[in-house]
Amino acid sequence: SGNYGALEAGLGAVSSSGTKEWSREQVHLYKLLNSVSTEVKPEADAVTVDISFASSARSFRAGLEWLHSLLDEPKLDLQAFAESQLRLKGKAQHHEKTIEGRSLQILRQQMYPHDAWLWDATLEQVSVLTTGKAKQALKAQFGNLDRLRLDIAGVVSLGSAGQSGRSATSSMQHEEDGGLIEKDMAATSSEAQKAVAEMRDRFEQTICSVLSNLPAVSSSDEPRVSPPRMAARGCELRVQVLDKEERGLVLIAGGAPGYWGQGDATWQELVKRKNFKWRNSTSHLYPAMAMELMIECMNMRLLGRVRDQLSLAYSCGVSLTMLEGLNAGSFICSCYCRLDKLES
Repeated sequence: SGNYGALEAGLGAVSSSGTKEWSREQVHLYKLLNSVSTEVKPEADAVTVDISFASSARSFRAGLEWLHSLLDEPKLDLQAFAESQLRLKGKAQHHEKTIEGRSLQILRQQMYPHDAWLWDATLEQVSVLTTGKAKQALKAQFGNLDRLRLDIAGVVSLGSAGQSGRSATSSMQHEEDGGLIEKDMAATSSEAQKAVAEMRDRFEQTICSVLSNLPAVSSSDEPRVSPPRMAARGCELRVQVLDKEERGLVLIAGGAPGYWGQGDATWQELVKRKNFKWRNSTSHLYPAMAMELMIECMNMRLLGRVRDQLSLAYSCGVSLTMLEGLNAGSFICSCYCRLDKLES
């Protein structure tokens, strides 16, 4: 749409704004009284909403009610938008004034020349944002809930019976007869399973009663954005930024698979030419775990060889990005060094 930074600014403001019926101050007080905290985090492939609540039915319901107001009709307060825009300006200024931010900004533009929605918003773009553009971006983001995923984690308390069972088990740690210990542990496990089942039922009942009247999903299966495609040819760029001290930064980047083992079109064409296949095709988590393990090994070798043995850099490492909602990913290897060691 060309409104770069509008969604990020809107999401940063909506967490501290009011709702359709309540003001900003009333929502803040409602969260405090019910021990609810919220955080909205925009990412390249998804928007993550973290809601923390206390171990009580009232707190859980309060968190879901706030989520309902966010998904049903998000509201933007002018003060909250101004604060969010100010934070976004600071982030954009950091990207343009520092060697790290400026280099990463240019690198991402060269990697994805046709996917401007993956670029960071510039200071000029953030300065011209309005609440109207932010509302339009929020409406487009939350207008269709067909890909909504709700993950809930809770802690089960076993009560006095579970406590007595654990204390009895701990007091018999040095007894020779292990049959009593196994029996107590089995009873505790049975109580835990029962408590988990009861908590799941309460969660489902509360979710259905609070979120059941959200608008129906759209029947359109068209993707909202085109899948990203990394540039097929590499390039070499040199960036100079005024800084307090002389230092060099080398960035080497390339394509990687997404979280589920498939990359963008450029990555797929490359692995097809190399006849690459994942060894384990039965586990959906194998590609992500294999990539993370490989990155850890590469970081250990970089630090041990380049920094410790050759003393060419004082900091180096590889970061990996694997998108979960899109078939795309990338890696960036960064190396900080003195200017006289830059060529080496």
